Amino acid sequence: MWQYNQASGVEILSAAYFPETYRTYTDRINRPTYPLAVYLIGNAIGLVASPVADLSPLERAGAGYIVLKLLVFSLAALAMYDLLTRWLARDVAAFATLLMLLHAHSIEFAAGFHTTELQVLTPIFVLWLFFRVTDRWGERSHGAPRIRRLAGLAGASVVVGVLMLAKQNYAVYLALILFALYKREWGAVVVSVVAHLLPLAAYLLFLRAVDIPYVNHEAATYDQGTWVLDLFRQNPIQSLGQVIDSLWRSLVHLTGFFSVWLLLAVAALARIRSLRVDRDVLVGMGLFFFATWLQIFAANRYYDYMVSDVAIVVFALGAWMLFELVQFLPQRLTGVVTKGVLLLWFVGNVLSFVHFPWIHPFDQPARDTEVLDNRLEMVENPQAFTDEDRERARGGVIVEPGTTDEEQQ
Repeated sequence: MWQYNQASGVEILSAAYFPETYRTYTDRINRPTYPLAVYLIGNAIGLVASPVADLSPLERAGAGYIVLKLLVFSLAALAMYDLLTRWLARDVAAFATLLMLLHAHSIEFAAGFHTTELQVLTPIFVLWLFFRVTDRWGERSHGAPRIRRLAGLAGASVVVGVLMLAKQNYAVYLALILFALYKREWGAVVVSVVAHLLPLAAYLLFLRAVDIPYVNHEAATYDQGTWVLDLFRQNPIQSLGQVIDSLWRSLVHLTGFFSVWLLLAVAALARIRSLRVDRDVLVGMGLFFFATWLQIFAANRYYDYMVSDVAIVVFALGAWMLFELVQFLPQRLTGVVTKGVLLLWFVGNVLSFVHFPWIHPFDQPARDTEVLDNRLEMVENPQAFTDEDRERARGGVIVEPGTTDEEQQ
């Protein structure tokens, strides 16, 4: 639970002093779901512990984050397993789910005060909701009222909106909207899009009530999404070159995140008919990969984890292909081989965190306690600091309240 990520300090402050931190640090103002959930969980823990311990806001938030992460990963694992058993045998579905849980990305962010794990987990939750809705949608032949189906869709879409307020990971939702358009479900698209915006509307009203201006940090700071408008202002050949370069870089990151499982997943496509998936599933998979790339392109952010939205698909196909290959071994060896592969996967991912020469956590340069204490004081005692103080502090400068730039120097 040592927090190596440089954004962890702002994350836990946002939760411990929700929403007051946003008056000082606007980095996470467009991601309130985790801070609010941690704030509520942490205060409940503090209330229960109050007879024996008086927990500070930061201690309550730390405990709240641990509980939230355990809950989120557990629910995601159950949802992924439940989804995959629609097409895969239970042992294959369990194996694929463990591949997701034991990836270095999951290990790192299960223990981190951050939202980056939602790059993998949000698609799992959204797809699980989608299939729950379509199961109900299929009841139309049994006389289920359309209004009931639309109500179920609206409810699921509201949950999607809450997830988008945790991390704006729109790839899977865009893929499902495109799929619904492909199926000519025009009314469902309108209902879903409107319903998924309701949590954002409610949050904007809340911010207005407490007099905190909304800021989309990614768009304002990194031009994510907005930079795409430049494509229409420049030479089309140049734009095409950017698209081709983006596709290539995304493919490189796919191999970086999934390693051998990507190769096994590609091999599985040659035998996909053995899984008895219909055309709709194949179309949906194609749209999912396309939307994942489109999100990377729009965000203009190229890291391995940015392709991890499709983890549920790649790990499912890769696990199925592995089990197809080991079936040719003697039956007594199949279990040994699959468990051995899983153990090697886990050990390899753990070892990926090892760096030499080793540095004690207290000596990590990103964890300057003076900077962290200064940030905490700015949140707890905001009236003592000016806007200029806050701006300097965002750059890592330790600020004494009421001092000028010359005095700081």
